[in-house]
Amino acid sequence: MNQDADSKRRNSQSWQSSHSSNPSLSFLPTEIASHLPTTSSALDYLDLHGTVEAVWSAGERLQRGFYEMEDRVRQLIDTNATSKRSLEMGRELLRMISELRSMDTEKLHRQLPSVHLQVQMEAVSERLKSVIAASASASASTSTFTAEQAAVVLEKWDEIRRLVEAEVHTKAQMVEHGFDSARTAIEWALARAQNGARLIQFSELPDAWKNNEHILTGYRFIPIHNNKSELFRSAFTWHNETVNVQTHLWAAVGVALLFAYHIAAPHPAWVAHDSTWSDNLVMMGFLLAALKCLVFSSLWHIHAGCADKRIFEHYACVDYVGISSLITASVTGVTYYGLYCDDVTRNTLLTFIISNAIAGSYLPFTESFNRKESRGYRIGFFVYMAICGAAPILAMVHYHSLANTLSFLAPLIPSLLFYVVGLVVYALQIPECLAPGRFDFAFASHNAWHIAVAAAIFLHYRAIVSMHASRYLFASS
Repeated sequence: MNQDADSKRRNSQSWQSSHSSNPSLSFLPTEIASHLPTTSSALDYLDLHGTVEAVWSAGERLQRGFYEMEDRVRQLIDTNATSKRSLEMGRELLRMISELRSMDTEKLHRQLPSVHLQVQMEAVSERLKSVIAASASASASTSTFTAEQAAVVLEKWDEIRRLVEAEVHTKAQMVEHGFDSARTAIEWALARAQNGARLIQFSELPDAWKNNEHILTGYRFIPIHNNKSELFRSAFTWHNETVNVQTHLWAAVGVALLFAYHIAAPHPAWVAHDSTWSDNLVMMGFLLAALKCLVFSSLWHIHAGCADKRIFEHYACVDYVGISSLITASVTGVTYYGLYCDDVTRNTLLTFIISNAIAGSYLPFTESFNRKESRGYRIGFFVYMAICGAAPILAMVHYHSLANTLSFLAPLIPSLLFYVVGLVVYALQIPECLAPGRFDFAFASHNAWHIAVAAAIFLHYRAIVSMHASRYLFASS
């Protein structure tokens, strides 16, 4: 009897201490919280108050937290497997957690405010009411959980729910403020650029348009109204993208002429050695891929001054697709001629190379690939595509010896040197990183990279002609 009285007194004291102005989640009486390893309530495992921040900042962290909660409740069920009531409560918790975990947090992150979360809170609220009602009914015979206490539990829950919903609303306002700030930044840049009539500085650009912090001036910010004519006219005016546009635009004209020349009057070395339809297809494929890369690059640098973020990002993706095409076509030519008489190995490797090309056409249109902080990953991906050319080279060494392979591939060395040196200069942002502002309009690292790519394309054409001429000699070595 004394023990029962002590137990009731402790329950009452615990209840009174939890019923305070602080909206903590640790407020359920022992009858409901007895299956937990601590005095925390079942709702502590949901930590709805804490997960609001996670919903808005990191969906993955929220999901991971739900899985951890599930694991803890399952361990709890195993520990209290002999108690029917604990099992029921544990299963109820698992259902609640499962419902929360099934929320589409990515979609939830984009809702302003999050109606989905509020609906979910209502569902949990109703579930909690039924759980408490069932517990109160089961406890009626012992008189340790009264209707008055149940009413306070529900009141406390409503207080917490209002707090969570208020925080969701606050987060919604913060995100809306972020959108407003972005719009304000664009409006400010347009005002500074006088709607595209003058050039602006790096510091005046919205964050999404900032790429190379060492190029300080000469930026276009041109709005697109009904057409892009003003944007295309800017390709022939002087700004910090003029050299980038013109180098690849004129290189594209040169490749187009080379393509026409190769059809009308092929290179003497090409004519001197019988060419099959597949030989011509490989050469045409390379020239078309080079033309595509140069045109896409020019289009991107023209649209780099566009004030429409959607169009700006789209043409950045277009540029990446052009780069992937050029790399694939270059490696394809080397593989085709280096394994000219080994159909199985050649076709297997070409299938692998083309699969990489498909990935190179898809990845640029994914959000994560285009983030500013992913610059290193983008460079790494294109380097990986180029390194895939090592597989056919290893096959050539296996079949024809290292000495013969090096001799056969020697014509590629000049173009490879241009690619490597240009890439290193571009990645290190030399020379503008050494003197920010001095190379804004010319001689910057991106200008050097464009010239290196254009030169490498024409040198690679010569290398393919040379490999075409020596393909049978190499195959017999």
